[in-house]
Amino acid sequence: GYNFNKHVGLTGAAFYNRFNLDKSAFLQDLPGVNADHWQFYGLTAGPMLNHELSDKVVLDLRVMGGLANANTPKFTYEGTEVVKEDWKWTPVFQGGVNLRFNTGGNVFIFTNADYMWMQPEFKLMSSGGDGATVVDRIHQTIAVANLTGGVGIRF
Repeated sequence: GYNFNKHVGLTGAAFYNRFNLDKSAFLQDLPGVNADHWQFYGLTAGPMLNHELSDKVVLDLRVMGGLANANTPKFTYEGTEVVKEDWKWTPVFQGGVNLRFNTGGNVFIFTNADYMWMQPEFKLMSSGGDGATVVDRIHQTIAVANLTGGVGIRF
C-alpha cells in the first residue's frame, strides 16, 4: 500500500490460489472417476484507511475490487476426460484488516485477515452417453478467508 497521508492510502494485491477437491465422497459412489483442482489468480486495488491504535500499533482497513481468472476442475473417468476444465474472468471483491506492530526503524511485524468473494459463470462441457457434447452453465460462488502474519520492511 501507499499512504497519501497519515490516514488514507491506496493498496493493491496480486494473488494465486489453488484448492484440491475432497474426492472421497464421489470416489466411493463412482469408482474410476477422478478430478483435479480449483484455481484462480488476479489483481485487486482500492482505498486503505489507517488508524494508529498506539505509537507502536497501526490498524489498516482495505476494500478492494478487481479481476480474477478462475477455473473449474477437470473430471476424468478411467483416464478419459468427461468434463473439461473451464477458465473465466470475473469481478472479485477483497476486503481486509491488518495490524502492524512497529519494532523500531523500518521493520514491523504484522498480522492480516482477508476475505475474497467472486462468482464466475462457467460453461461445463461434458460428453453424453451417445457421444454428443452437453453444455451446462453454472454460477459458482467462491469465497476465501485468509489469515496471515509475518515481518515487513517499510521503504
